[in-house]
Amino acid sequence: MISIIKAPRLSVRYRVKAFFRFSLHKYDLELLKLIQCYFEGAGNTGESRTQGYSSYTVSSLEEITKVIIPHFDKYPLISQKHADYLLFRKAVMRMKNKEHLTEEGLKATASPY
Repeated sequence: MISIIKAPRLSVRYRVKAFFRFSLHKYDLELLKLIQCYFEGAGNTGESRTQGYSSYTVSSLEEITKVIIPHFDKYPLISQKHADYLLFRKAVMRMKNKEHLTEEGLKATASPY
């Protein structure tokens, strides 16, 4: 997921944040912790007791680029998820290169194509 939030104090007036997240039933928290270990401890796991699910989230751009992206480059997803991943990867790489810090780069990062 790429989040774009208004931030009037920033030069481009928006904050861009990348997240890798997936959720399972709340009883699967231990499985998510094992997945976190597989991904070298990157990210966080947590349980939403009121919503009935557990989630694994990686929000550090460094961890996404050093752990998550190499994994999915080596073990590609199939179907539409692969196309979605490629768009996510493209946006993350623009963020890594700090292209999102200019108005033109922000528009390119926000555009799915």
